[in-house]
Order: sequence, then structure tokens, then C-alpha cells
Amino acid sequence: MGALFWPPIATSLDQITILWLFGLTMAYHHRNKHPFLSGLFIGIASFTKLLPGVVIVPFIIRRKWKTVSGFILSWLTAVGIIFLLSPKTIIRYFEVNRTNTIDIIMRPDNGSFLIFLYRKAGTLGLLITAVMVFLLLALVYKKYRQEPEKEMSKDEWNLYAFIAVLLLPIAWIFSIAPLLPNLLLLLQDKRLIIRLITIIAIIPPIIAPPWGDSSTLGLFGFFILSGIAFVLAQSSIALPQ
Repeated sequence: MGALFWPPIATSLDQITILWLFGLTMAYHHRNKHPFLSGLFIGIASFTKLLPGVVIVPFIIRRKWKTVSGFILSWLTAVGIIFLLSPKTIIRYFEVNRTNTIDIIMRPDNGSFLIFLYRKAGTLGLLITAVMVFLLLALVYKKYRQEPEKEMSKDEWNLYAFIAVLLLPIAWIFSIAPLLPNLLLLLQDKRLIIRLITIIAIIPPIIAPPWGDSSTLGLFGFFILSGIAFVLAQSSIALPQ
């Protein structure tokens, strides 16, 4: 119940990020014992913003085809239902997004990590971020590819879930709500530094205004601090406990 007082959760109760949160939470719960259900729930989460589908990548790397089939089935079912109800809906979806997406992305209160960087550092900032994310994924792949049959750890799951939110082109305070379970898992880490950084990361969305141009700084602070915590969780470097 305490999570309801955290602004990203409190402001997301009437948003589709709740469906994202539910889908990935259930997918995480079933990720090792019921892979098909995990894929199904990843698909449900990706109905919201598409990017939650990034979490299917480690299953593809592991050749967990039951998870992949669950993901594909969820999308085939959803698209099939939409066509049955109204075949023109999908065409209309792309028409509307072509006209209003750019305007929304460029709004000054858009707290997207990528757009914030673009405003402050231009194309160079975006390029540096893209390279960093690519290198991070490459390191994670190298770390886990040696044991493809090994169950997915919470640290690996957390990283992919974080990247899905980090890459959002449009974000407001409720957009980081799906990361609540991942933050709670970081708070259970035995390493003191990771727990402290996670606690500090939770604070910017609390003290920053939830709406308006100035709200973007709070989200940027959250992304930086939580990103450090997620990366450290992947590290094998000895940290104080």
C-alpha cells in the first residue's frame, strides 16, 4: 500500500502503464517455471507502448521458444480481435500517429530520457546514449550466453525492463511506474551501495513537480540514478555489503 504514495504509482492508476506493470510482474513471476505464460504476459505488457517487448530478447537468446510462442500468440490474438471488431482501426492508428506523435515528442514537458538528452546535448548526446546501451547489452549477452540453460536472474530481468522504459520517446511521471517491482528487487540486494543508490533514485520523482516543464529534471535524475543501480547489479565487482 505504501507504493501508492510514490507519485509515479499514484498518477498511473488511470493510465495504461498499470497494464504494463501488471504484464511484466506476471511475466517475471512465471519466467522460469511457466515460460509460455511469461511470453503471454510480455505480449500483454507490450500492447501498451510496444517497448516492453524488449524483455523477450533474453528468451530469444536462450532459445526459449515456448516463451516466444506465448508472446507471438498474444499479439496474433489481439490483432485478430481488432480486425474482427473493425478492420479500419489499425490503419487509423497509423494515420493518427503520423500527425500527432512528433508534436507530443517535442513538448517541453516530455520527460523522455532520450528527448531530455537531445535538448541538452543534441544529436551527440543521443549517439553517446545509443552506444552505451549497445555496449551494455553486449556485455550482458556475453555474461549470460555461456549458460543458455541457466534460469534468468532477477538482475538480468531488471536490466531489460529498465531499458524498455529508458528508450521511451514519450514519458511522463507515470511512465516509470512499471519499474516499481524492479526497484523493490534492487532494494533487496545484499550490496549496500546498490540499496542506497536505489533509495536516492526514488526521491527525484517525489520532490520534483509531477507535471510541467520542470518535471523533466526529476525524471532525468531518476533515470541516471536507477540506471547506475541496475548496471551495478550486473557487475561482478566486489561492493560493500
